[in-house]
Amino acid sequence: MTDQLVPFLIASIGLTLSPGPDILYVLTLSITGSRSKAVLFATGLVTGIIFHTALVAFGIAALIKNNDLIFDIIKYLGAAYLVYLAVQVYRSDAGFETNKEKTDTKRSLFSTFKKGILMNVLNPKVSLFFLAFLPGFIWDADGLISVQLMILGLLFMLQAWLIFFGVAQLGSLINLNKINAYAFIAKWLQMLILIGIAVYLLIGS
Repeated sequence: MTDQLVPFLIASIGLTLSPGPDILYVLTLSITGSRSKAVLFATGLVTGIIFHTALVAFGIAALIKNNDLIFDIIKYLGAAYLVYLAVQVYRSDAGFETNKEKTDTKRSLFSTFKKGILMNVLNPKVSLFFLAFLPGFIWDADGLISVQLMILGLLFMLQAWLIFFGVAQLGSLINLNKINAYAFIAKWLQMLILIGIAVYLLIGS
């Protein structure tokens, strides 16, 4: 078991640290918003991994892979949601929060967490990635495969959250919202990142 889990964790950490839309957006949010919002958003992203791991464990990801219509529907929904978030940022004063969210802290925090979950769940490429990645680290071919896949998914979640948390801490050190003159940069940077992720979701490999 250890012979498989150690390489799995090393590969997972390398994949999480590699430049990608998730870690880039966590960094952007921490730079342009706040550390707590970035951490909550990252927690939402990581929570979405449960969904994708379950799809792989129960064979649904394979169905999505072999059905272009289902894959495209989820992909376009995900891209549409990202564009919607970009529009929300545009309509706000600056940054990721809207005025309404600022007046209700609890609602704002839950909204940030929910956005992270939805951005992950509405990306079918994550399911396909886990479908290709997780089975290669099964340590007992005669055991309960679904349980082993869930354990691997949970380990991936843990390391991803720790890395995202560290990125949020680093990004908060250069929070642009602390400098009023650069508030507009924070707003447009988030919009560009969201739209960029949407484009990546639609045409990326």
